[in-house]
Amino acid sequence: MADPGADPSRLHLTVSAQGRTAWFEPTDKALLLSPVALHAEGKDGRFKHCLDPACNLTSTDILGLWWSATGEDLIFLRRQGWNGGDVGLYRWSPEQKAPRR
Repeated sequence: MADPGADPSRLHLTVSAQGRTAWFEPTDKALLLSPVALHAEGKDGRFKHCLDPACNLTSTDILGLWWSATGEDLIFLRRQGWNGGDVGLYRWSPEQKAPRR
């Protein structure tokens, strides 16, 4: 498997204690301020991305990305609301469709 950290377009790359990786990646690498989407390695070793609108944001909205202590879920902190004035904390499992707030 290729090193996920080798691609400089991957933002906030994080690795769980179990070795699973996750990151935000631009949806259009040709655009300087492209929207970004959350990608993560599932339990089966396949890379998945979150299709829920909460996972698709701009690079300036991302405040942090971490694996849970168990390595089952991703936790991400993001700006949201009018002019990014609010902060939302989300938990997403690559085996689920939508994150929980």
